Amino acid sequence: MKRRVILAALACNLCCSLTFKAPAYAEEASQFVMKTSDDESTSEFTVTLQGENIQDLYAYEAKISFDASKLDVVKAETKFEGFSVSPIVKNNEVTFAHTKIGKVDGDNGNLDIGTILFKAKKAGASNIIWTSIKIVDHNLKSQSIALNNSASFAKIFSDLVGHWAKSDIMMMVSKNIVEGMDDDHFSPDTIVTRAQFATLISRALDLKESANQNPFTDVAAGSWYEAAVNRA
Repeated sequence: MKRRVILAALACNLCCSLTFKAPAYAEEASQFVMKTSDDESTSEFTVTLQGENIQDLYAYEAKISFDASKLDVVKAETKFEGFSVSPIVKNNEVTFAHTKIGKVDGDNGNLDIGTILFKAKKAGASNIIWTSIKIVDHNLKSQSIALNNSASFAKIFSDLVGHWAKSDIMMMVSKNIVEGMDDDHFSPDTIVTRAQFATLISRALDLKESANQNPFTDVAAGSWYEAAVNRA
């Protein structure tokens, strides 16, 4: 009887030991992250798609959403051997795909899956979201994974680099209070005209359209500042 009790206790301890040790042998799930080359620049920036603990990656298709009114896709690249499909841009989404060729194993470990080069069209902040990835192993077994990995980037005017007022100016750009002289220049040290100041005040205070006739004879009809002066 005593022997049976001892054997039962040993069996119980062995089961408990295996139960606690099992997670150490469990395969960790793959993770996907996205990083930008810069938080801000005057024009272009690179988004790197990374995978952690990847198992047998033979092919993939990644989808990234962005605001096409603010950003252009310049190119997409990968260091993997094989064949890449040129990035397809449609409805504020870019799709980038790559596959190995022939009967070879997929890649494993922590990998830079690919990079996408964006060019900002005008000053201000932009968001990029990695929405999904479809991965395929060397046996052509596929898996689709929904993601919500986001990154932000801000294009600054080229003449604001190192300028003492950069942060304040870019904050007003983000609130649509001020604009640049063009897409690349703000001219921060230029004297402000009365028309520009009236426009700034109208936007900052969110003044409404006025039905009153413009009282100023030197505000030409159809001029870019006519409505802002009238609102002010």
